[in-house]
Amino acid sequence: MFKIRQTARFKKDFAKLEPRTRNRLLEKVALLAKGYESQLDIKKLRGVDNLFRLRDGNYRVLYQKFVDRLLIILIKARHRKDVYR
Repeated sequence: MFKIRQTARFKKDFAKLEPRTRNRLLEKVALLAKGYESQLDIKKLRGVDNLFRLRDGNYRVLYQKFVDRLLIILIKARHRKDVYR
């Protein structure tokens, strides 16, 4: 099981989301921490090492994964039109 860490940016973004969206994202992050990546819509992003995106409808969570340390760092949680900026 992976440890989950959140950046200040993620916390700020997450607080702005609707409660329903937050709950859905929390469920998916919990699955991610347990290692159930095959059940989630995840893609590796090009250009940066260990950077992935988790998709939930129109929302995306950007995160870094460090397998050697069993650590996932949540970076951003935004609408798909804003998350890659």
